[in-house]
Amino acid sequence: MARIPHFKNEEEEADFWSNHSLMDYIDDTEPVEIEIDPRLRQRIRARIRAQKRITLRLDRRQIIAAKNIAAANGIPCKTLFQKWIVEGIKKERGRL
Repeated sequence: MARIPHFKNEEEEADFWSNHSLMDYIDDTEPVEIEIDPRLRQRIRARIRAQKRITLRLDRRQIIAAKNIAAANGIPCKTLFQKWIVEGIKKERGRL
């Protein structure tokens, strides 16, 4: 089992986690109870309800390329697609 080292500062910790996976240290962690403010919980639920699911068909090579780009940026592929869509909408609105 790998042990999480003690860090001198946040910069050292950020550098460590940018090069290591939490999954390699999961046995060295403890569960934490958190409480979410009820107003925040309502805002989150409202935001989720306002979203609609869509399906896109893409070429396998496009999906692989997007996954590679997402991985290189350290974000999930779905997040990358959402970012691209938002950027595309902003760009097109600017042309109107």
